[in-house]
Amino acid sequence: MFTQSLGDDLILTRLSQTCQPGDQFLDLCCGSGRVLTFPLDHGVKAVGVDKDAEMLAEARHFLPARFDGRYQLLQRDALDLDFEGQFRVVTCVSHCMSFFRGAETIQRLLERVYRSMVAGGLFFIESYVPGKPENGYYRKLTFHVDGGDLTCTLQVSEESDPSDGSVVKVFTYDLEKDDRLEKEVYRVGEVFLTPIIEMAKQIGFQVEGVYGDSNATVPFDGTSETQSLLLKKM
Repeated sequence: MFTQSLGDDLILTRLSQTCQPGDQFLDLCCGSGRVLTFPLDHGVKAVGVDKDAEMLAEARHFLPARFDGRYQLLQRDALDLDFEGQFRVVTCVSHCMSFFRGAETIQRLLERVYRSMVAGGLFFIESYVPGKPENGYYRKLTFHVDGGDLTCTLQVSEESDPSDGSVVKVFTYDLEKDDRLEKEVYRVGEVFLTPIIEMAKQIGFQVEGVYGDSNATVPFDGTSETQSLLLKKM
């Protein structure tokens, strides 16, 4: 279980700037309910959605009694959201975007989230970016468009550190097909969130920023292990 999100400071800062008591907050794949404590502490009503009944039971146990009556936990697939113009802030953090595979799936999620938000509302997404494993090889877990489909791959470089922004030869493992291909990969900043950003713009979101350091206050530069994307409904 993730106990801390690198985007926490960004969420807390924007909550204090954006939300007023009575506004509503939605956390997708809410798990144990950790992120729900942020809006609840600010007097904002919260809804947590998760497919896993056991995680929702854990959330009910985790959330303090003082929050009773101010939040709702729903066992539901995020792809089946049916809210209309309800939420000031929506989050999908702790790398939960990795649960949504395929371009059509990502498109549907973004559309459902957009419809659920009020005008001017904010959508936070958090994802993995490159890291260096113990065996000395450099890797990155990415989602990329290949033949119209958004697929998940683990890329392992045997030559150099991809974080320098250069083009390097890598072995690419398709996590679903379990096969290996040799290909070129470009600078680290062009990963995972790039196709999501393009889809979001087409739906009507505005990109507020992509953040990458530990307190999510500076632009993502390809050196951190996590990046946060902030979208605004226009």
